[in-house]
Amino acid sequence: MVKLKDIINNELLKEAKYVHNYKSITAMRKAQDRIFRTGVPPRVSITYKSGLEKTGRMKPSSIEIKGDKIYVDAYKKMAFNGDKNVMDVIKHVRKVTGDDNA
Repeated sequence: MVKLKDIINNELLKEAKYVHNYKSITAMRKAQDRIFRTGVPPRVSITYKSGLEKTGRMKPSSIEIKGDKIYVDAYKKMAFNGDKNVMDVIKHVRKVTGDDNA
């Protein structure tokens, strides 16, 4: 178990950023509904980017997540590259840190 003071000393609370790209808006929306179905996640901010070309064709879209490094890493491993959601990420961070308020 990692202690909270070790996390602060190891710079896991520093800001981090991760961008996950999708081939279409539909794929991004499906992932968005799966990962963030319970609401806004703590300690991170989310930006959705998508658009259309002049011909009406969809451009690739993306979800950008910024926040504490420990949370961004957990989202990267569990939610975007796995099949977990927000609550699973929060439970994982709480288990790793041993802090119920993490």
